[in-house]
Amino acid sequence: MTRILFVILTIFLYPQSVLADDIRSKVAGSDIPGMKINQIDPENHVYGIPWFSSEDVFIETWGDPTGYIRFNAQETAMIYGKRHMFIFSNDRLSGLRITHNILDWQVSKKIPPNPIFDTIQWQLSNGIEEDSNLAEVKGVLGKSLNNKKYERSYETANAKVILNFSHYTDAGETDQAYKLHGIMIERKQM
Repeated sequence: MTRILFVILTIFLYPQSVLADDIRSKVAGSDIPGMKINQIDPENHVYGIPWFSSEDVFIETWGDPTGYIRFNAQETAMIYGKRHMFIFSNDRLSGLRITHNILDWQVSKKIPPNPIFDTIQWQLSNGIEEDSNLAEVKGVLGKSLNNKKYERSYETANAKVILNFSHYTDAGETDQAYKLHGIMIERKQM
């Protein structure tokens, strides 16, 4: 009886944050200090997978893709869900495209939902995230951002980051009326 009482008290008295930390430490990508599972770093990784990792490493981590595209003899892409396309050059992760529908929206209706990649709220390592408005993006990037209307871009030491905006006309013509809906990251080759 005392043993049962000890177990019950231990469960109720054991700090919940310690239990949560134990669980969180087992989540994929948690071995990168300070990394959030939804984070994309144009210099280092996509959701914890280092740039230039092989297709096999990517599949081992995230499972089989929803679809596969061969652009040419050297470039391929793996589609995960409706929104994510991971681009590979010579079997190495070299690019990323995220948008509302990777394929035509009518075709995308046929794609089964992916519980991870269709729901993740991505964030770049500089703090820019999905649905940021243009004013927020300008606040982060300042003058390093080019000046096209719906497509803005900036470069890091090893990547070009293209940001796609949608204009919500009911919000007027200010920078707040332009919301980030897609990104493309193109890594410079090793």
